[in-house]
Amino acid sequence: MPSAGALRAVHIDNNQVENQIQLLPPSIDGSPIYVRGAGWTLTQLVPIYKEQTMHVSKGDLVILSSNSTSLFGYARTLNKLGYYTLSLCNNVSEVVRLLETGRCFECLIYDDLDPGPDTHALQEIVRYRAIDSIIAISDVNSQQRQAILAWARNHEVPIKGVLQMPLRFPELREVIWSHLADF
Repeated sequence: MPSAGALRAVHIDNNQVENQIQLLPPSIDGSPIYVRGAGWTLTQLVPIYKEQTMHVSKGDLVILSSNSTSLFGYARTLNKLGYYTLSLCNNVSEVVRLLETGRCFECLIYDDLDPGPDTHALQEIVRYRAIDSIIAISDVNSQQRQAILAWARNHEVPIKGVLQMPLRFPELREVIWSHLADF
């Protein structure tokens, strides 16, 4: 079980081109650092969690969710896993815009994947060959999960895992860390 340690300032800056979260360390006196930017800016203090095994991120993550509240939840969860730079996208076209600029990502977390309609979106995303793996979060049963994984293998879509909604932190940690073992 992780234990809460010091606090870290979470800076969330929403602009028109790309949504990014950058976690900033507190200033020398311990107060949070506030940064202003285009659109809205939110800075909040969140606990830094200490795990027995620390993860050193090799790259950025992109999170795709049409639910803004879910994006913030993923940011908190991924901070616990050692990911501090995240690109947050509300739709597939935002992910595609990032990829068109030449950005590469260690992982895409695709929230609320609908196995039928979202397969075309996944194929659009992977054609850029800029995302190492995909973790899908979906409300599916075990047969549907196996069908998604089989479809992904047949279409060269690098889905690392399909996790059940609602997302559970230990499951996400296990899939992300097993992804790192593949490198």
